[in-house]
Amino acid sequence: MLSKFNSKNNLEAKIYDLLSRNNGVYPNEIINAIKLGLSLVNDNKNIALLAPMQSGKTGSIKHLCNLILPEINFLKENESVMFLTSMRDSDLYEQNIRALESDLSNIIVVKMDDFKSTGMIEIDRNNVKLIIRDEDQYGCGTDSTFDNGFFHNIRLVNDSIPLISVSATPYDVIDAKNKGYDLDVINGVRSNNYFGITEMLEEGLILNIENNYQHFITNEDEVSCLSEEIKDCILHLNKFENGRRTKS
Repeated sequence: MLSKFNSKNNLEAKIYDLLSRNNGVYPNEIINAIKLGLSLVNDNKNIALLAPMQSGKTGSIKHLCNLILPEINFLKENESVMFLTSMRDSDLYEQNIRALESDLSNIIVVKMDDFKSTGMIEIDRNNVKLIIRDEDQYGCGTDSTFDNGFFHNIRLVNDSIPLISVSATPYDVIDAKNKGYDLDVINGVRSNNYFGITEMLEEGLILNIENNYQHFITNEDEVSCLSEEIKDCILHLNKFENGRRTKS
């Protein structure tokens, strides 16, 4: 993949050096960053990175903006990337700032509410070359789709700046793609030791309930009671104390 980049320096050597330091950088994050970089080089303006929770999406963005894009001269020294977060939790917002913003970073973290009021001004002020939205969760529907809710509105003001959405819950992305929206969807690569929902289901750690499941059911005496699934979960949790199993 690297051969498709017109790198001004030895990008391959820099990636090897970064991975060999064993400082918490995972190969799948680098691969995802390269995939995003290739999509930008191919002049895609609307891009979506889909990857499970805790699979390195933030790291992928960090390496894309601070390693890949500067090396291929997509992002120049006086240009920046705006990272939009819709998180309302202040702790999570601060976590994003700690992970992505620094004196050596090209990324500016902005809350979605702030972007709606002053975003266009900040784009010009910071010479923003790329906008990334974290965890787009508009869902599907006429008034809340991915294309109308985010991409389309920005395109009315700026029709040339690339837009990337990063999500683990891509219902709106799939909805937009199915409607024929011009969108390059990139499926993120997971690390070899990733342990997520699929693995939890395989090991029986979580239940895959039916679509018509109800917490309360009516028994033969027409009395409302808890479902068998909830009862089993309660019995299981009662075997633990302070996170440790105390009963067989």
